[in-house]
Amino acid sequence: MRGPAPDAPTGPAERCRPEPAGRRRWLLGALGLAGLAGCGGGRREAAPAAAWAPLDPGGVRFPGLQLRTLDDAPATLAVGHDRLRLLNFWARWCGPCRRELPSLDRLAHRVLAEGLVVQTVALDDDAFALREYLRDLPLPGLATLRWPSPQWTGRDALATLPQTWAIGRRGDVLARVVGGRDWDDDVWLSRLAGLDRLDRLRGLT
Repeated sequence: MRGPAPDAPTGPAERCRPEPAGRRRWLLGALGLAGLAGCGGGRREAAPAAAWAPLDPGGVRFPGLQLRTLDDAPATLAVGHDRLRLLNFWARWCGPCRRELPSLDRLAHRVLAEGLVVQTVALDDDAFALREYLRDLPLPGLATLRWPSPQWTGRDALATLPQTWAIGRRGDVLARVVGGRDWDDDVWLSRLAGLDRLDRLRGLT
């Protein structure tokens, strides 16, 4: 079954590329992306307008991740799940990430009744600093986990933040959004519902 075509543009999104200095240099090295340009105190750029980034024809498989909670306990994001997941990757030094998170938090409340799950992963090696950051930015609807030592270096490593992945029940990455978005726009509800229907049909094959 063919996946959905990329949606129509919804306007440019803001995104950032980490600057290779200090902790950000360490992070990019772990991802195998040390040559990328800056973000937090560096260069800010507009992301392409397309809402869903196209995937390779063979599809992308979510590998599952070994993470930490905000209290530094071990946690796992499994390959599969009993619901469609929207998984957002962000970092404290990323300005577009901070601006996006409140609307993503509101989206989490809105889709809960639809049986969809919104989760976030902060790329951060400092648990205390992350807790303090979120204390100033309360996000009651978001389940936030911490990725202290990113090791994912394949073709879909996180070269740009924020990124949001729609992951099907069997672990298939159905679509991606690269760059910050306004998740309060009702268009996202219809697009997520469409992906959920697609994923349910794929599960029957």
